[in-house]
Amino acid sequence: RDPTLPGRGIAFMNSANVLVVDDENLIRVWLEAQLEDAGYQVTLADSAASAREAFADNPPDAALLDLKLPDGTGLEVLQHAREHHIATPFIIITAHTTPHHALEALRAGAAEYLSKPFNVEELKLILDKLLGPPWTCDND
Repeated sequence: RDPTLPGRGIAFMNSANVLVVDDENLIRVWLEAQLEDAGYQVTLADSAASAREAFADNPPDAALLDLKLPDGTGLEVLQHAREHHIATPFIIITAHTTPHHALEALRAGAAEYLSKPFNVEELKLILDKLLGPPWTCDND
């Protein structure tokens, strides 16, 4: 895949790594495709344990975590990261939206909270706000 948009002088940098943690394979694969097309590198995890391993191996630039996972919650992963002084911004996603869950996520230190289903363009805008856009202008 050519990382440059023809005639526009825009090249994708592919430097920001986003960790996507969801126990639903279709959601993981769909988010991976959407975020890679937007210029991000993507790491996938399907559980709280695999998310903690991903943080131990190479902390991502941002993390997108499902609130409810088979072996814990996205908030537990967030708390684990903070206990290990990892400042990665977290976006909590869930199909089980309540005002209590949203408030709990934001109080725990999540940067954003999205309800499933969510608009992928909104997610990209949030990532751009947190990390800067995954592209740069090349006027050469």
